[in-house]
Amino acid sequence: MLDWNGNGRIDPTDVEISLSALSCVEKDAVDLCGYPFQFIQELETEKNAFGKIKTFDPKIRYYKKSSTQLNKYGDGPFCRFSLNSIRFLGICGVYALFDSQDLLYVGLTQNFAQRFNQGYGIISPKNCYIGGQSTNCKINSMILRKYVCGEHMYLYFHQTSQYTSIESKLIQALAPPYNGTVPSHQDQIETNTDDINRAENLTEGRKNMSKYDALFSYLSKQTASELTLTFEEIKGILEFRLPPSAYNCPAWWSNSKTKDHSYSHAWQDAGYKTAGCSSSIWKHQITFVKN
Repeated sequence: MLDWNGNGRIDPTDVEISLSALSCVEKDAVDLCGYPFQFIQELETEKNAFGKIKTFDPKIRYYKKSSTQLNKYGDGPFCRFSLNSIRFLGICGVYALFDSQDLLYVGLTQNFAQRFNQGYGIISPKNCYIGGQSTNCKINSMILRKYVCGEHMYLYFHQTSQYTSIESKLIQALAPPYNGTVPSHQDQIETNTDDINRAENLTEGRKNMSKYDALFSYLSKQTASELTLTFEEIKGILEFRLPPSAYNCPAWWSNSKTKDHSYSHAWQDAGYKTAGCSSSIWKHQITFVKN
């Protein structure tokens, strides 16, 4: 249990806040340092028709990617989510993010709906790089990690024009972990050095190297069980446009390893197979699923 009020001991106030967090689905509000926070919704991530979390890799779409460095949270993958109501457009205040047990993050906003629907909820390519809004990447990837690990995220909001002072007071008193450096024990699905080294070693030892190896290298470093890429994103990875048959013929994306289909090694040797090709290519996108 956390020392919520920062007095150096666990007391009834800490117990009350923790119980509120544990049962936040059933609570209309939670009290943080005397400020009432209304329960808004669970931040459920977008899923595909099979109930799998959709993941996205916007960094590859940034037109300056070759001359700009990623920020510390920009590598992804990321998820998508949004507020369910437009009544929060232009509303200012302080928001609080909980998982099923703890307060994780406190932030201020001058436009609550925009902060989540266009900030945290959909990561833009620019924000993956230095000079962009790295906090958007940090919060989005935190939420993705929680859901991948079977947890849930809940959003609370306190409407106020005194958002700057209240946010500062809450951060000082409660020290939410994601308002500082992300704790290492939270990095449960991030690619670690060993994963990257294994991918690089596999690349060096592969035979029949082809012009699609950039796609292999990219997929080898992914940890998501399912990954959807647009053809434009794949073009950014390969640095050339896919052939016309990739846009018009589902068979081009089959998982055959015949001689005339050798490019499929790019995803199969990386541990993925394609799925739903017949319907997805008309949307100019393809889904890769871990074997």
